Amino acid sequence: ARYADKTAVEMAPVLKKSIDAGYPALAANHGTWKEMEWMRCWNVVCGYTDEGIRVMHHGGEIVTETDTAYQDWIVITGRAERRQTFRDVLERIYRILTDPSHDRLEQVIGEILSCVTPENAAFTACVIMGINGVPIETRWHAAEAFCSSENLLSSMTEDDAIKSKLSDLFFARYIANDNNETHGTCWKIWGALNIGPHTGYMPTEESFALIQTPEVQEELKHLYKLVFDNDRAVAEEIHNLLNGI
Repeated sequence: ARYADKTAVEMAPVLKKSIDAGYPALAANHGTWKEMEWMRCWNVVCGYTDEGIRVMHHGGEIVTETDTAYQDWIVITGRAERRQTFRDVLERIYRILTDPSHDRLEQVIGEILSCVTPENAAFTACVIMGINGVPIETRWHAAEAFCSSENLLSSMTEDDAIKSKLSDLFFARYIANDNNETHGTCWKIWGALNIGPHTGYMPTEESFALIQTPEVQEELKHLYKLVFDNDRAVAEEIHNLLNGI
């Protein structure tokens, strides 16, 4: 279920039901740039107390909120009919990484980078930056879950051989440095537009000028190909492991 413009107090009853059923919820406010909405800053509602709801913010900080308002809420309702298995997790990751929308997105990125003009340079830089923010965070933290033996995910299977293979795979493709893995490559994507902590991860006038140059456009296409290739390689290895389970 989805709700708009509600406070934590207003949402507390339905959130408690969702959490008691075993599902976290999502809450977001929208960021804007030059009067253009460009992202949703999602937070995870992961619990509740007598005082309010427990919300995990970016960076992992968990706080209790009572009167905080969010523009967008997503709440999962119902109960799972059976306990999720380790195989279920791998199958879901495989389905996500092989969804046709990924190939389409890669194609769209190439298309928009081939059609940059002075008029759309600012918009294109924002799009490229916004897309890049997803894999650099989600892939890294997903990989962390598979590289640690002290978490709920690891406890879902006793097959140490598979866990070791997955740890090596996720570390190599999403975390390790200087081998075209996703995390470092995404930093290079930002770097191509001189975006980073020094700009608040926001594009600048320099970014708009850089993205109009053919050299930067080709470099961005190359870097994004590495990101999508890593996803394809992980999907293939997961498929091979599933065949052996």
